[in-house]
Amino acid sequence: ERVRKLTDRVKGWVNLRRTPPSKRKLVISLYGFPPNVGAVGTAALLDVPNSLENLLRRLASEGYDVGSFATDPNSSGESIVAALSILSEDTVIAGGAGRMQDAVSSKMERARNGDQTVAATLAREGGGLGGGKIQAFDVTRQELESMLGRYMSKKVER
Repeated sequence: ERVRKLTDRVKGWVNLRRTPPSKRKLVISLYGFPPNVGAVGTAALLDVPNSLENLLRRLASEGYDVGSFATDPNSSGESIVAALSILSEDTVIAGGAGRMQDAVSSKMERARNGDQTVAATLAREGGGLGGGKIQAFDVTRQELESMLGRYMSKKVER
């Protein structure tokens, strides 16, 4: 069993190496503590938005598909962090996947109208998101458990 798992893992690494960067799928996780208070992308003495922006530009220069983020002069890491913070709000989550883009678009409109309670970078063309759009879908408890396992799905439910 261990040999099979190791072999599968090595095959995956070889396949990944052979896949051009533009076809690879990456996940970037942003720290958010304390949870559920909109503290996405915060870390003591670190400039998370600027680091995220630099990372995305570097990935683009290495051939990864980051959309138009790297070439859009209005794009900013601060806008991405602001959008993720909006998506972390309980009311937005409770509204379901179909309302998430509307929640971000609404805050972008408020920023354009001068609302000081919204990140100013969201007022930029395209919200400063480099052409990024929200892609979300709702899942049932059973689907969540099959994706995350029983232990993690229970933590998410809480």
